[in-house]
Amino acid sequence: MKKFLRAHILFPEYLGFAPYFWVLFILPVLSLTSAIEGVSKYFWSAIIIFYVKVYRDSFMTTKSFDLRIVIQLVIDMIFAVVFNYIFLFVFTSFLIGSKISASDGYYGCFIYFWVFLFVE
Repeated sequence: MKKFLRAHILFPEYLGFAPYFWVLFILPVLSLTSAIEGVSKYFWSAIIIFYVKVYRDSFMTTKSFDLRIVIQLVIDMIFAVVFNYIFLFVFTSFLIGSKISASDGYYGCFIYFWVFLFVE
């Protein structure tokens, strides 16, 4: 059970408590989707759960970091357009900012972020 929690739910220990505080800011998004009626409520809730999973997995590996950033930015854009909720961009910017090495594609992710932000 402990192995499962570390592999699929908890954030890496080297990050401390910061990612958990960020996840608390998902609660307003959940309240936003709770006001929706019907099946679309479950669709948007599933999108948020997927977003948190991609956000958490982005800290774990650097193998597909750029792809995970783009997935987050697409979901950020969708929520910005559909719900006028731009605060999900903060999660992606925190993730890009916490990337340790500038030589591992930091600037590419930074450019992705600004392109998606200005397209919105």
